[in-house]
Amino acid sequence: MPNVILAEHGTPTAMTITLAALASSTSGVGRQSTLITNTDIAQMVHIYVGLTTNASSDITADTNGFVYLIKSDGTLKSDSAGDTDAGWTVVNARLLGVIRFTAVTQSVEYQGEFLIRNPGPIWGIGIVHDTGQSLSAGVVRFTIENQEVQ
Repeated sequence: MPNVILAEHGTPTAMTITLAALASSTSGVGRQSTLITNTDIAQMVHIYVGLTTNASSDITADTNGFVYLIKSDGTLKSDSAGDTDAGWTVVNARLLGVIRFTAVTQSVEYQGEFLIRNPGPIWGIGIVHDTGQSLSAGVVRFTIENQEVQ
């Protein structure tokens, strides 16, 4: 009987990134997560992002939250990112995807799912948004995926 290749998923894990009060930017100024060392040699990483709109002021409808991949070989890092949760400005990092803010509504969580294939030895994410207001909150989780032959 031939072997079967199954996807093996890890435990969902919170990423360290401070998104509460993240200011709106049209010039790529945002926040980076703490970088993660790929000790499990993950082949794929599933990223789940929830961004909550401002609790006291309406956002601008039809704006976006941008999620970027930050990679490192241990010395060089995408867009000169640091190692820990901090302010960050995107220049050339790869865009993983966009979360669309569709309504002018306060305190609404908008969500997105993104897939990283072959994240490399060290990785993280960066988030920028252009809603016209600061975010109220945010959460980012990830799950690794590896292939298992049975």
